[in-house]
This record gives sequence, C-alpha cells and structure tokens, in this order.
Amino acid sequence: MDVIDGLLRIKRVRETSRETEMRLARQKLEQAAEALRRASEEQKQRDRERTQREQSLYEEVCKRTVVVRELDDLKHEVDTMKEAARTDAQAVVDAQAQRQTRRQEFDTATGSWRLAAQATRKFEDLSSEQRIERAAHAEWLADLELEEHAGRRPIVLEMEESEEEA
Repeated sequence: MDVIDGLLRIKRVRETSRETEMRLARQKLEQAAEALRRASEEQKQRDRERTQREQSLYEEVCKRTVVVRELDDLKHEVDTMKEAARTDAQAVVDAQAQRQTRRQEFDTATGSWRLAAQATRKFEDLSSEQRIERAAHAEWLADLELEEHAGRRPIVLEMEESEEEA
C-alpha cells in the first residue's frame, strides 16, 4: 500500500498541481477575457475615435474646401464689390466730367443769355427813348401847331363847334 499510497500522493500532488495550473489557467483565461473585453472596448473606442477623427478631418477638409469656396466666393464677392466700386467711381468721374461739360454749357448759355438780356435792355432803353422822343416830338409839333394856329384858333374852334352842331 505504500506503493499505492505513494502513487495516491503522487496523484494528489499532480491533481493539486493541475488544479493550481487550472486555476492559473482560469485566471489567465479571465485575464485574457478581460484583456479581450478591454481590447475590444479600446478597439471600438479607437474605431469611434478614429472614425470621429476621420470625420473631423474630412469635416476640416470639407470645411477648408467650404472655407476655400467661401473664401473664393468672398473673394469673388469682394472683387465684384470692388469692380462695382470701380464702376461707381468711374460713374462718379463720368458724372463729374458730364457736370463739368454741363457747367461749361450752362456758363456759355448764361453768358449768351446775359448778352441777349443786355441787348434786350438796350433795345428796351432805345425803344423807351424813342417813345419819349416821339412823345416829345409830338408835343413839340402840337406846340408848334398851336403857335402857328394861335390866331386861327377861335376859327378852328368855331368850325369844330359848327361841325358838331351839324
């Protein structure tokens, strides 16, 4: 029995040893399972992070593209506004030149009008002077006629009275 007891002890030691190995293996399995779970979670997390990072990179690229487009659009809009400003500035210059031309035309017209107005006033003055002279001449003729006919005046009056009666 000693052999059998020795073999039994050997079997128990081996069993214990195997049990220990099994426990160690179980612990390692649990650790491996935990490591797998963590690795899986980390992978999923990294995948999410990578996906998010890729998306953010794409978004940044897209944003840069959009920003570039927006910048291009903004540049185009600014260029359009600058061109509109140049067009407006040219329109102002053209308007100033047109105003200058119109001002010269106005000054010329004003000068012509003034000359015409002066000529009109001169003719009005001449006309007035001629009327005054005609009136004075008519008065002088009337006075002269009166002087010539001073003696005949009563006869003229009598003739006029007789014509009126008839």
